[in-house]
Amino acid sequence: YVVPYQRSVLSSRAIAVPVRDVDGSTVAAMNVSAHASRGSIEVLVHQVLPELRIAADLVEEDLRMGRKASPRAGS
Repeated sequence: YVVPYQRSVLSSRAIAVPVRDVDGSTVAAMNVSAHASRGSIEVLVHQVLPELRIAADLVEEDLRMGRKASPRAGS
């Protein structure tokens, strides 16, 4: 994962994870950003990152299976 440092947007926090294809090459990224008042970088890493990684894993599974990404039940 990556936590970008953006000096120009001091009131925001963001975290991103790669999305890899069947060969392990990074083909996309998924990120979540929030206003800094919503929590610290540590909150993003401990609470948001696991959910973000699950979402990326589901996209990677679709890529491995040759499926187009589609909405999941309950989303």
